[in-house]
Amino acid sequence: MLKHFPDYNELWAVKALRARSQVLPLGLDLSRFDAHRPERAAAPGRRPWILWNHRWEYEKDPTTFFRALYTLADKADATASGLDFGLALLRRSFRNQPDEFLAARERLAERIVHFGYARDLATYSRWLWQADVIVSTALHDFFGVSVVEACYCGCYPVLPHDLAYPELIPATHHPDCLYHDFDGLLAQLRHALTHIDDIRAFSLQRHVARYNWRHIAPHYDAFMENLAQKRDRPGTFDASLAS
Repeated sequence: MLKHFPDYNELWAVKALRARSQVLPLGLDLSRFDAHRPERAAAPGRRPWILWNHRWEYEKDPTTFFRALYTLADKADATASGLDFGLALLRRSFRNQPDEFLAARERLAERIVHFGYARDLATYSRWLWQADVIVSTALHDFFGVSVVEACYCGCYPVLPHDLAYPELIPATHHPDCLYHDFDGLLAQLRHALTHIDDIRAFSLQRHVARYNWRHIAPHYDAFMENLAQKRDRPGTFDASLAS
C-alpha cells in the first residue's frame, strides 16, 4: 500500500514497526456459555445439526456454504445419497437478508431447525450447545469469534485452511478440520455427517478456552506494563514511530 504513495512513503518504517510489534489475540467471555449448557446431550439417533452463526454478509460467502448443503441434500448425488441433517441459521446481521438465505429457507425448509436472530444469550447459547458442526466459508475473518464460541460449546469445526483459522485449530487436527477447496469442504462435511457419533465425542473446548478473558487478561496486563516501563526509560522509546 505504501508503495502507491508518490512520495514520503516511509518504507523503512515497515521493518522497524514489525520488529517492535506483537499480535495479541482477542479475549472472549466464553464462561458465559456454561450457565446455558443443556443437561442432556443430543438424543441418540437425532440427525446431525449444522450451524451457521456468522454475519449474513457477502464476505462470509453464504453462496458457497449453501451450494455445499444443496449438494449434500440432493438425492440425485449418489455419493451424498441425500444425507440427512438439520440446519440452524442464526442471524448476526441487522441490515439486509441476503437472497441466499431467503432461497435456502424455501429449498431447505424441512431441514431448518432455526432461522433468524437469537433473541438473547440463553437462546444463542442453547443453539451452540445443541449443534454438531460449525462451518465457515468466509473470505474475510480477522479472528473468528463465532467459530471459537461454537467450538467452546462442543461443535466440530469445518473451516477453510486460510485466514486466521489455522491458528485457532491444533495442527494435529488440521487435516480433519481444515479444507483447501470446495471438494474438500464437501468431503469433510460428508465425513462429519456420516460419523456423527465420533464427531459428537470430539471437543476443542479445552483448546479454545485459552481465549477466555481470565487467561488472556494477564497477558494484556503484562504487555501493557512492560510497554509503559519501556516508554518511561530514556532512550528506549522512539517518538518517530509513535502514532
